[in-house]
Parts: sequence; C-alpha cells; structure tokens
Amino acid sequence: MTTQIDDNSTKEINDKRKQANIDLYFEDFVKNGRFLSFYDDEEKILNKNAKNLIISLRSKDENTKILTSGNYIGIVHCNGLKIEINSRFGNALLRRMLNFANDIFVDDVHIYQDKDKDKDKDKDKKTHLSQLVLHYLFVQKLERSFLIGLPKSYQTKTHNDLRLKGQIDITHLIHHNMPLKNKIHTKSREQIEDTHIINVLHTALEIVEKNTPNFLQNIKHIKAYLIENKNNHYIVKESLYKALHSKALKNPNYKEYITLLKYAKMIIEGSSFNNAHDIHQSYGFIVNVAELFEIYIKKLLGNHFKNYSVDSPKLKIYKNAFYERHIIPDIVLAKDNHFIVFDTKYKRMKMNGVSQNGLGDLDREDLFQIHTYMSYYQKQGKLLFGGLLYPMEKFEKEKCHNQDSILANNCPFIVDGIELKEAQDITINTIVAKEKEFIERIEALLYNNLLTTL
Repeated sequence: MTTQIDDNSTKEINDKRKQANIDLYFEDFVKNGRFLSFYDDEEKILNKNAKNLIISLRSKDENTKILTSGNYIGIVHCNGLKIEINSRFGNALLRRMLNFANDIFVDDVHIYQDKDKDKDKDKDKKTHLSQLVLHYLFVQKLERSFLIGLPKSYQTKTHNDLRLKGQIDITHLIHHNMPLKNKIHTKSREQIEDTHIINVLHTALEIVEKNTPNFLQNIKHIKAYLIENKNNHYIVKESLYKALHSKALKNPNYKEYITLLKYAKMIIEGSSFNNAHDIHQSYGFIVNVAELFEIYIKKLLGNHFKNYSVDSPKLKIYKNAFYERHIIPDIVLAKDNHFIVFDTKYKRMKMNGVSQNGLGDLDREDLFQIHTYMSYYQKQGKLLFGGLLYPMEKFEKEKCHNQDSILANNCPFIVDGIELKEAQDITINTIVAKEKEFIERIEALLYNNLLTTL
C-alpha cells in the first residue's frame, strides 16, 4: 500500500499495525537510500541536511497514525510502508525552480509533457515526481553539455596504412614489415572521445526513454550519436567507474559533464530501485526542495541585481581555536563593502506570531542564525539589511518589514519571499508576477538604505 503526502505537511493515515513511533532523519536514510543534491560542496550538503527530518510517524489511536513530512520530495520505504512525498506547491513552481537551477530562464519547459494523452498518463504514474526531476535535470544538462562536444582526451591510436601517421612502430616494423612492404604500422597521440562516457550517457538515456519518453523530443540527434559511437559490448559498472574517473574531465571545458555524469550514475543505480530490501531498512530516492528553493531565490536576485555579487560563502570563524568552524549564509549580496544577507527557509509561512506555548511560524533557531550572519557582515563593512526568505502564504509589509534590527538602527530586518498559496493550480504567470513584487520590495529597501549611507 502506498501513502501519499505533500512535503512539509501532516496527515492522518489508517494503519492498524502495532509498531513503535518512527522518526526517519537524513543521516539514517542515506545509509541505504539515494539523494539528489543541488550543491557541489560536500560540507554544505551535510550542513543543510544532516539533522533534517524526512518523515515521522506517530500513533493517534489503534487504527490511526499521524504522518509528518519534511522538506523532501521522493519515495521512501520505511518499516514496510511506501510513502510518496509530493510538492505541496504543485508542478509549476517546481518547474520554475528547476529551470533556474539549470539556468534555463524560459517558461515552456514542462516536467509533464502531453499529460492529457492516456498513454503518457499511465507512464507518468509509474515514475514518481522525484525521479522525473532527476530525468529532467539529466536531459537538460545533456542538451547543454553536448553543445561543446563530448569529452576528449589524448590516447594512443595505431594505424596500419600506406601513409605515415605519427611515429613508426619500430618493433612492429622489424618483426612484420621487413623487408619493407606495402603498409607501415604507426602510432599517434590523438584527442579521442571517451567511449566510457558515451556508454554511460547512452545507458542513462535508455532508462529515461523507457520511463519518460517525451523528455527526449529535443535531443533525438544526441541519442542517435550516442548509439552510433557507443561500445556494443560494454559492462555498465566498469564504464561507469572509468567515466567518472576519466582524464578528460580534468579539462575545465568539460566541467558540465561532471554534474551530468552524477545525474547519469543516479539514474543507472536507481533502475534497480524496486529490488527487494530488508523490511526494516529505510531506502528510496529523495530530493531536497529546500536546496532548490535557495538556488532559485539566489539566481532570481542575481539576475536582477547584476551590479552585486551574489554568493553563498563559506566563512571560517574563530580560526585556530579548537572550536573553529564554518558558517554558511545562504545568500550574500555584496558591492563596495556594502552587504545584504539572507537565509532561505522552505517552510510554511502564514505569519502566525508566537503563541502561549512559545511556538510560531518563525523558528527561534532560524531567527538567531540569520542575526549571527548579519552580525558577521556588520563587522566587514556596511550592512544594509538582512532577513529570512520563504514561500509566503500571505504577505503584509507592515508586519514583515522592521526598519530597525536588534543589531543597529536603520538596518532593517525583514521576513519576505515569494507569495504563494499552497495550491496545485498555481500558474507560471502567477509565480512570475509574485517574483516581480518580491524584487520590487528588495529594490526599494536597497535604494532607501543606500540613501542613508550618503
């Protein structure tokens, strides 16, 4: 039986089995499960995921349990339960964020294409949204990477020809061509496409085509080229290892292929996803939507505020002390020693204030964390403002923007973001309009606070 839930949600499910409560965290899941991250930095991946909840199951009564999900979408198998976690904002926002993550700033690239066709509907049902995300990223990255050609490296190539190509193979000449006959055996060093990379890309593309054939509409020429140039008798596991360790990937021109091969590896390994596992193990495939939201907001700001550097720096504090460590703010806009600092939070934001039990929509830990980042940059130059950015269910400026922070007067602290209600029918046009409103608010804050520095 499959149970469905949206990310960052809670629901009641019918479950009569007598079992202990379950709390499945990221560090336990990844021992057997697969995880797609949008970060390149291993330390940042651990920093952002290590203590994160994936699912929690609590007994309400004999027949009912309370299921709670975290910031992940995907398929999770845990203690005999199969749980599908979907995006609570629907496919439009997910598609928009993926396009930004892949630097494709258009609105006509669909995760589900031709979904109204019955045959495609059936196929989509067999492929969970998290796997569609991976297939989507792979195809888009393959199309972009292929524009610069497949990775090549210098390899020794032998020739047996009438013409002289490269260096004469003296040993072969003495033993086989003396006295001198028609053809000469020569060797040359040439740049040749890495066959193992071709093999891996072809294997991954076959899996994508089987599950999501519509994704290949724009890359049929790439598929044909891979088929023509692959080794017809390769061992997938061997080619995968050699492709990931190819000397060709050391060439900075082919850096796109490092990420592409990471996607291909996950697709290939995920093809055995439904193999039998121990019922007590937790496994599956998940995507951290919070990572995707951070990248989306960062690139949205970077595309608009082009005069500012937009980064997610790793900052070492208390250097040389035994407790030295890194802090990693999500987004820092910097120009001429002026700074704006944000942390993104992919959490519900309904603007509920602190209740009698001390709980509210804004976590105490998040509030202190962003002020730590702001304090750091206040010492580096002029801190213009900072705050926390969310998918906002509603937004009221007078309740969300504070002109003064606890750090300094005229240094605003804000809670802001993209105003989106939790609904499956959100359109791209709605998202783009709300992005514009968000950018205009940040622009106004920036203009007003720059005036105070003059």
